Amino acid sequence: MVSLGLIAGACSKKEESGGGTETTAGGGTETTAAPETTTGGGTDTTAAPETTAAPAKDPVYGGTLVVSGEAEVANAWLPAAMQCDSYCQQRARTFFEPLTATNADLETVGYLVETIEHNDDYSVWTFTLRSGITFHDGTPLNAAAAVRNLQETGSGLLVANAIKDYGKNPDGSLAIVATGDLSFTITTGKGGDLSQPLSWPNLPATLSGQLGLIASPTWLDAVEAGTADQTMAVGTGPFMVDSYAPQDKLIVKRNPSYWQKDAAGNQLPFLD
Repeated sequence: MVSLGLIAGACSKKEESGGGTETTAGGGTETTAAPETTTGGGTDTTAAPETTAAPAKDPVYGGTLVVSGEAEVANAWLPAAMQCDSYCQQRARTFFEPLTATNADLETVGYLVETIEHNDDYSVWTFTLRSGITFHDGTPLNAAAAVRNLQETGSGLLVANAIKDYGKNPDGSLAIVATGDLSFTITTGKGGDLSQPLSWPNLPATLSGQLGLIASPTWLDAVEAGTADQTMAVGTGPFMVDSYAPQDKLIVKRNPSYWQKDAAGNQLPFLD
């Protein structure tokens, strides 16, 4: 009797739970799914609501972004003189841009440069700049401007050791030559010796760091002449230096003539 009672009780509980078995015409059993129960104990037969993607929004210009750092080196905003940590680079790249960059696949691609070519043994590289880019002061970006910057920054103590296998001319200048209005070449040489060309497949990557940051030659000339402030950098970047108080704050504002646009053709950047 006790055994029968336990079996009956178990069957009763299984039927109450909604997950019991049902006898089919062939004499077998078929498991039925239990209906969903709501908090109140009833069943819910409504379908899940369909979700739709939010409609695309048109970009809206304006706004302010504040970025802070714990310390800085109060030096000139000159590519050849900046003693840059990551915080310095973050700020400098709002107004300066590099010749090349590293993409998501860790490949070196052109940035201010549009095309990159090399000879058979990777010892002579030819770079062609994008056309139509101007610095914040209206000076056009051309090969002469790029070579001027590369010669000055590449010959300085901060960068020279990283490119010791760039070829050097008899006068000590780097073997970087403008070959057209928008094109220039870099020739390698072991330890700088042009009689010993050196294969350097990854040379374009050297132009993605501080060496490749390009400043307006008009501004550089004015700084040298003492008629321009060396902290009021002039580059090609999406923002322009508005004011700078060393050890306090740097304020940049939107470059209304920036050369890059988004996929829809809207002028970048959107942030003022």
